[in-house]
Amino acid sequence: MAIHLYKTSTPSTRNGTGNSQVKSNPRNNLIYGQHHCGKGRNARGIITARHRGGGHKRLYRKIDFRRNEKDIYGRIVTIEYDPNRNASICLIHYGDGEKRYILHPRGARIGDTIVSGTQVPIKMGNALPLSNINTTVALALLTSVAYFYAGLSKKGLSYFGKYIQPTPILLPINILEDFTKPLSLSFRLFGNILADELVVVVLVSLVPSVVPIPVMFLGLFTSGIQALIFATLAAAYIGESMEGHH
Repeated sequence: MAIHLYKTSTPSTRNGTGNSQVKSNPRNNLIYGQHHCGKGRNARGIITARHRGGGHKRLYRKIDFRRNEKDIYGRIVTIEYDPNRNASICLIHYGDGEKRYILHPRGARIGDTIVSGTQVPIKMGNALPLSNINTTVALALLTSVAYFYAGLSKKGLSYFGKYIQPTPILLPINILEDFTKPLSLSFRLFGNILADELVVVVLVSLVPSVVPIPVMFLGLFTSGIQALIFATLAAAYIGESMEGHH
């Protein structure tokens, strides 16, 4: 176990230290080098500090934020301090031979197993697909395609006349509304599911012998409510695209 001095990024990290459980150097296929781009220039590109090069190449770790290794168990091999982030990272060895870095789940230790999937147990480090922004964005985009298709099927090309109603001045706002609908759908579902997952995991880790069953039902209830809200909003958008404007 090594003690690393935190790179000062905020007042709270000044002179701070942390444990890093590392058994090997970073894997070459999981890092990439990047030089500092400023080189003594300000925001307008004017040199304000002379005789400064690009500095030492920084080794950035490639972090797997998507967690798309579905239903494949992985083992935490190392817990490392990343000098380019204010969070620790850990190296995961998956059962299919894949090796990836992820952000360190608080409380996870070397040797613990993690998995991502639709029916994974409630455990620190596990990930559900709906807590992944890519999944919720895909659902929101499918909803957008559905209400565009429904509107065009019902009204034909006259469907686009809604963008200049009740007055052509509102054309930019009406176009912006269609872009904000999938954004609101995806971020609402992502935020609520992720928050529910984090609350359940924290409660289970605090009192594992008492809370799991009631909290699991609470998580199921919350997920059902979110599914109902998403379906209701999708139906409302589709119905709005098919009805006439008065």
